[in-house]
Amino acid sequence: MAAPVETRLKDWQHLVELDGETQNRLASDVDYFFRGQARADWSLVPSLLRLIEQNGLDVARSLWLEERLRAEFRASAHLHLGRWTLPEDERDVVTWWALMQHYGAPTRLLDWTQSLYVATYFAVDREPDHDGAIWVIHPETIRASHRIDSKWPTNYEDIEQLLWPNAKPVLYTIAGKYPTDRMSAQQTVFSISAQILAHHDELVGNTYQEADTRFRKIIVPKELKLIFLTRLRHANITARALFPGLDGIGRSVSELSKIDGAAVKKFGTGLVSLTDLYEAGS
Repeated sequence: MAAPVETRLKDWQHLVELDGETQNRLASDVDYFFRGQARADWSLVPSLLRLIEQNGLDVARSLWLEERLRAEFRASAHLHLGRWTLPEDERDVVTWWALMQHYGAPTRLLDWTQSLYVATYFAVDREPDHDGAIWVIHPETIRASHRIDSKWPTNYEDIEQLLWPNAKPVLYTIAGKYPTDRMSAQQTVFSISAQILAHHDELVGNTYQEADTRFRKIIVPKELKLIFLTRLRHANITARALFPGLDGIGRSVSELSKIDGAAVKKFGTGLVSLTDLYEAGS
């Protein structure tokens, strides 16, 4: 299994340069997916799989739990989501999982984004005492390696195979069929394995040879988190923009408290520069 090519960011300009290296040729068919994680030592493990491993569940019990969670979400989702957002067919479990994922329920999906800067936000908004990370994958290479023609399981025979205990550990890299406002704001895409117990980093690593830059892990040093959060705020990449609604406003105010709190602690209430903020966060 190949390890990702690691790059440790030196400053904001370094991130901008990496964005140029991974620039999409066509906005409608992106070259790379990005995933920001607040700690660099976290691996690519879906939330449902973490729950499964904590409880020592086998594949049969895992599939049973997954279906129970979907049924619970499905029973009340129509009270809060428009009809256009909900799957047209109850058998479309992948669309249900995508909705669940974006509203905090554990699923076998992993969130990714088409934007390096959105991924950077999720790498820096929490865990200030730890380095963050931005994972980078090349979805077309993964689809070719796993012999997947479609970006989405396109018929219910394919979808049904996701529910088999002996499903193959292949990895789909997909976009949601019916994106919510949050998915659109975050430019959300997903990875999903047909095998519920599969670790996504292992599946991705098996796709590449060593030193292949189409599989990267960009380390964001903890001392850069505050300055990056400030830069992103200037570009309107904030919780207010990424999480439309009152909870996003609350999260945005929390971000502001981190930035201004550090500055006021060190410099008082006078005007400060980005350099000053960098020093305040170090």
